[in-house]
Amino acid sequence: MSTSSGIGIAPQLVSVFASAPNPRFIKVSIHNEQLVHDLTISAAAPSFEQDLPLLPDVLQDNVPAYILAKVSPSDWLAISYVPESAKVRDKMLYASTRASLLKALGSTLFTDSLFATSKADLTPEAYAVHRRHINAPKPLSAREQEIADVRAAESGGVYEGSRARVNHIGTGVGFQWSEDLQDAVRHLAQGEQSAIVIIAVKTLLVEAPSTTRLASRKIETSDPSELDEAYLKSELGFDVIGPVDGQSAGTGFRDAEEKKPFARPRGPARKR
Repeated sequence: MSTSSGIGIAPQLVSVFASAPNPRFIKVSIHNEQLVHDLTISAAAPSFEQDLPLLPDVLQDNVPAYILAKVSPSDWLAISYVPESAKVRDKMLYASTRASLLKALGSTLFTDSLFATSKADLTPEAYAVHRRHINAPKPLSAREQEIADVRAAESGGVYEGSRARVNHIGTGVGFQWSEDLQDAVRHLAQGEQSAIVIIAVKTLLVEAPSTTRLASRKIETSDPSELDEAYLKSELGFDVIGPVDGQSAGTGFRDAEEKKPFARPRGPARKR
């Protein structure tokens, strides 16, 4: 088998990689336009980090090499050692052959890669820095960061608790609040006059009750639609009324005996 760079892979290398007993490092070099097995270092310590000090002794200061390191029973680390003092041709040759080497041996077995330009890059401390870099959060672009912030906000990343108080008056939620309504909400929070304030968002703005004859009463319901006109009339003795001629499109509360007669519809919608 030959690689895209024209460098062939020796069958002995494939055999050693597949059947070497308890290997820790397998050194691969390019000789005579072919990838060959150079030497094998068996595991001497329980962990890969403890065996790393054995590696610099088998490397040269100006000769590139591949190191296939077994970090766990099922995971391999592909190390490309290309010194800065190596020949330009050797640098290009090892760079163009690496992917084909891993593919020939089984790229799924290699879960990590490490590029070293000196022996100092192959110490336990340098490997720890490499792992921290791999495990660190990936940098995001401005657009990706914006999307991440939106997802965090949608998932409720900041939880304020069920007792958190939020003032929605004047926050620009899409409709105007009348001054009377704001006063009514403040009075309701302070326990003054009003016993109930109903807000019809789709059609009407709720204004403060004009009467102070309402008795304070607690109403418990999980469905706001239950607070219809019939319920308020039967339970509290007053009705919700719509806009009256000559008045703004607001609504207030009025006793049943003070309610004006229902106005007949005008225009084409009126039934004859």
